[in-house]
Amino acid sequence: MESTIGNGCFELITKIVQSKGISIYIENLYVTRTWLAPYGCDPLQSFPTDAQRMDIIVLPLWTPGHFQLCVLKPPKREILFLDPLYTKAGFGGQQYVSLLRNLAVKLIPGQWSEKKSFDLKGFPSQDYGVDCGIFMLMSALYVALDAPFDYTISDMPYLRKWWCLLLMENFDLRSSGKLFAHWREEAKAVLEGQHVPIFRLKKRKFQEVSQEPAVVEDLRPAVQWVVQNKALFRGHVTMPKYLSLNQGDQQRVLRDMSEEEDTGARDLFLFVFQFAEDMELFLKACADEQGLRVSAMFDM
Repeated sequence: MESTIGNGCFELITKIVQSKGISIYIENLYVTRTWLAPYGCDPLQSFPTDAQRMDIIVLPLWTPGHFQLCVLKPPKREILFLDPLYTKAGFGGQQYVSLLRNLAVKLIPGQWSEKKSFDLKGFPSQDYGVDCGIFMLMSALYVALDAPFDYTISDMPYLRKWWCLLLMENFDLRSSGKLFAHWREEAKAVLEGQHVPIFRLKKRKFQEVSQEPAVVEDLRPAVQWVVQNKALFRGHVTMPKYLSLNQGDQQRVLRDMSEEEDTGARDLFLFVFQFAEDMELFLKACADEQGLRVSAMFDM
């Protein structure tokens, strides 16, 4: 995710949260990186003068190749270090930690409590893919609204579309005309605070308009089953390569499959297991019991 796009999404999050009567400040994605060496800028220089009275302060963070999030809750004197890649270990952006602790004490002197990803019930894990930007946005929104986490990595394709539509309909892209009229009403309702949490209200509609082939439609529940049951496997599981492609490449793969019957493209949907018994366990649970149209092989 490009940071200008991220800042646009955070602007919408600010409006959504404020519509619920919650005061919030979200720092610019380009600013937080300047707090580290070699720049060493003072974070308080960009903060509003009443930052210590905010209910929520959201600090999107970037380290090379990855987004993370820090959330300050001044009324509770609580710091959240959130990183979907480190739901068990805690937080990947260690270069920010001492700086953010000092920042919190400057805002409100005294002892602050800390929480990390594994302290939040149901906090989603990024087990694969390149969706850290979407995880960052959703974490900020759900934490600010104090909503239970009801999305997983399997929902990322839908969430990307949801954010694109929300941006288009709230930043005056006049060319959209009637095409997104329904989504304009949905987005308006969100900004007015009528929909919380946001995502589940739209999942079925996304499924209806996306017209995805069965191989893609069944991929998400199969991936989710693997993630939830990975402790059952003896060896490593490699998720389908299709999941790591960008949206344009995914569309090309699907076009190749529909127009040219490209068997090479179909290989991108394979679950690859280290051991044959793990593959058999997967196929029994997903193909036989759930009726999912999935493909698998084991790495001999």
